[in-house]
Amino acid sequence: MNKLEILRKYFGCDSFRSGQETLIDGILSGKDVLGILPTGAGKSLCYQLPALMLDGVTAVISPLISLMTDQRDTLIKCGINAVCLNSAASLDDNAAAERALISGRARIVYLSPERLENPRTLSVFSKIRLSLIAVDEAHCISQWGHDFRPAYLKIAEFAENLPKKPIIAAFTATATPAVRRDIFEQLRLNDPVTVVNGFARDNLFFEMKRQPNDAEKLLDTAGFLRRMGADNGSCGIIYCSSRERTETVSRSLSGLGFSCLPYHAGMSAVERQQSQNAFLSGQCRIIVATNAFGMGINKPDVRFVLHYNMPASPEAYYQEAGRAGRDRKAAVCRLLYSDSDSFVIRALIDETELDAETAAFVKKVRLKQLSAMENILRSGNCLQNEILRYFGEISANKCGRCSVCDGRTQLRDCTVEAQKILSCVKRMGERFGISDTIAVLRGINSRFISENGFNRLSTYGIMSDMVEKEIREITEELIRQGYLKQSEDKSLHFTENTATVLYARTRLTVRLPIQSVKKQFTPADAVKELLSPSEPCDEKLFARLKAVRDKVSSVCGLPSYAVMPDNILREISAVKPTTADGLLKIKGVSPEHFRRCGERIISEILTYINETNHQGGQS
Repeated sequence: MNKLEILRKYFGCDSFRSGQETLIDGILSGKDVLGILPTGAGKSLCYQLPALMLDGVTAVISPLISLMTDQRDTLIKCGINAVCLNSAASLDDNAAAERALISGRARIVYLSPERLENPRTLSVFSKIRLSLIAVDEAHCISQWGHDFRPAYLKIAEFAENLPKKPIIAAFTATATPAVRRDIFEQLRLNDPVTVVNGFARDNLFFEMKRQPNDAEKLLDTAGFLRRMGADNGSCGIIYCSSRERTETVSRSLSGLGFSCLPYHAGMSAVERQQSQNAFLSGQCRIIVATNAFGMGINKPDVRFVLHYNMPASPEAYYQEAGRAGRDRKAAVCRLLYSDSDSFVIRALIDETELDAETAAFVKKVRLKQLSAMENILRSGNCLQNEILRYFGEISANKCGRCSVCDGRTQLRDCTVEAQKILSCVKRMGERFGISDTIAVLRGINSRFISENGFNRLSTYGIMSDMVEKEIREITEELIRQGYLKQSEDKSLHFTENTATVLYARTRLTVRLPIQSVKKQFTPADAVKELLSPSEPCDEKLFARLKAVRDKVSSVCGLPSYAVMPDNILREISAVKPTTADGLLKIKGVSPEHFRRCGERIISEILTYINETNHQGGQS
């Protein structure tokens, strides 16, 4: 079979996505390749398809056991024999996988980079022809990346010690120019065919919002979930910064009536698998997880990703946010953050098991990434453009699909307000934090203020006409731009740059909400606007076909999207094919899809048409 026949038979697609064919052709011509493709762009196909056409075995280096097993199971269900070698499998299972490789029954093997040093694994590879090494999540090889994994540094040496060096294919979704150079050098790629697709995701709407505490975050989250339809079938992922918070948020949302389950590394492997399977099958609508969840999980109909805390880097954020809308339909990425998030991340950065020299370098990189994440949150510029700029792409045009560009906020000259804040900080002796300073500025009548005599200051009540949130955002902007600084006890202090704003030699602009907006523009509105026009879907038929699909999913133990994705069901509901040929002409319907549920779908369509015609005849 040629590549297009394989594409349709095993992967159910009629055409390649951007960049895929170039990388596949590069591998098939015997060249190394480097693919920087955004999440959801189909990186795995770029090595899975060539594996079926090359002589010998393809080894896929993967960082997570859950990622390996998920891809292996998906391939097996597509009729492709793939195996895993990992520490979570039993000795018997690993032995069976080794026999399958040696006999030629398995063409693809998934393993971790650490496994390349295992003597038994090396013995197996000495008995087979290794034609391709695919390095998944290749950013893990770089100390400049957000998931540095020292064992990845051994891959090049392993490849060069084989009797014949195999093709090396490296793939990742998030790589800055520095990380790309590291991948190229550390894997010793030989004049690779390189594809760097644009990082922009036109179907995603980005929101970033400051929420000062967990109580407000929970209320905000519950409201967001209802607007997104999470209590009526829509599904999504909520990322939390810790295992404890994951459990707390999951319990709280369950108590509010949402269908959700937790997922984190502190759970047993069985518990994690149960949560993952429930989410993939649609039995659970929301997964509340740490960053242990999601890498390589191919669930296309995720309508939202909500970050409950600030991620540690733009790479981590964009990779996790990119798990929304993999079906290329509109989705929303919402990030809630508070002042404490940065302190928690800095504490985690200090915890490392690396040697002293490597640890010092990695800490420097992590702090730089954290600073970049903070700058994106507080920049006041188009969020999509700020993210793209971090990855080396420059765009002068506003995206029109983020909470900065959607008309709810505007840049305002806040120099006068900043001067009032700075004057108050000085008059309070540079001994107090943001909340106390705001209380004085707003003229709050409290025992604390009267006991300290702050009600006699000239700045007392000078900003009583402004809400607390606006004053706080201006104060935080002063801190971000270096006109104020916070000590360890959170008290505010002048810096060497303070005078430039205090005496108006520098103007301070801050992005603040527009108070006169008549109608609040919500992420749900963004979803409606982003959805591209298509042939009208018969919603009643669509609901019935989903029920048929979900029943098949439950019986055969496959995720709903693997049986038949929602976007294809929508097109079927619009076209209403009544024959096998008609159904197979629908874009995306593969012979495997038809085998699983094609006849049931046609039967349901015929029943629906007959019922509709009968009802029409009686009216």
